[in-house]
Amino acid sequence: MKFALQYYNPSVGTDGYADSDNVASGAYIFKPKRGDMDKKMYSDYFKQETYKGANTGIKAFNLYFQDAEKARMYTAMIRLAPGATTVEWEVQLHGIPVQAGDRKGKEVVVTWAMTDDTFDNALTFYTDSNGLEMQERVFNQRPDFDLVTDEVASSNYYPINSAIAIRSTKNTMQLTVMNDRSQGGSVLSNGMIEIMQNRRLLHDDGRGVGEPLNEVNSDGEGIQVNTRYFVQLFDYSATASKQREICLLYTSPSPRDS
Repeated sequence: MKFALQYYNPSVGTDGYADSDNVASGAYIFKPKRGDMDKKMYSDYFKQETYKGANTGIKAFNLYFQDAEKARMYTAMIRLAPGATTVEWEVQLHGIPVQAGDRKGKEVVVTWAMTDDTFDNALTFYTDSNGLEMQERVFNQRPDFDLVTDEVASSNYYPINSAIAIRSTKNTMQLTVMNDRSQGGSVLSNGMIEIMQNRRLLHDDGRGVGEPLNEVNSDGEGIQVNTRYFVQLFDYSATASKQREICLLYTSPSPRDS
């Protein structure tokens, strides 16, 4: 399995689509730039640190990523508890940088990709419906009409409140990614799940907010976004899914919240 953060270059509202108001990507609209819709690597791998809890037995791997100027971009902390059937990923995305002269911003996604060629999900995936039943989604298809679109990425994004999953058509393996908050996500190529981690945009989409989605901290830097994911790769004919258990963990009040 491959893991990475990637990003889309957002539209700035000058796409030139016919019969369209050609608005920019913004708070309400996710819209990669026309002619430049492919994801790009967000940063480079730097180093790894490995830990093991003396009392808990929890194994932890910290992966650090940086840009060409050696600035820290994000950290992925991977934790595996003894006997666990899910792997915990905590992704700490530091502020999305906006270089001088860059009037676009970035839309950063976290991705998990199966490297086994036998894992073919036939561009079919599943997302939860408001945390309840899983709904089948098929790339570039709708159950009640023929989809015609020039905006492939955004047309295939769906809300993910608790989980997104893919199943191989060649065996009984399933990959499920469970998140700790509502996000958008999709499967735009076989074997790869992507979820929107954070967006920093410099143009307004004209849908009522009246300002670009450019959240910064007190120093004027992009805000840091930490998100926790639980990843389960399993044989669904022999092993139970942990989705409901993880969902309850994050939706039920904990003693510290009382």
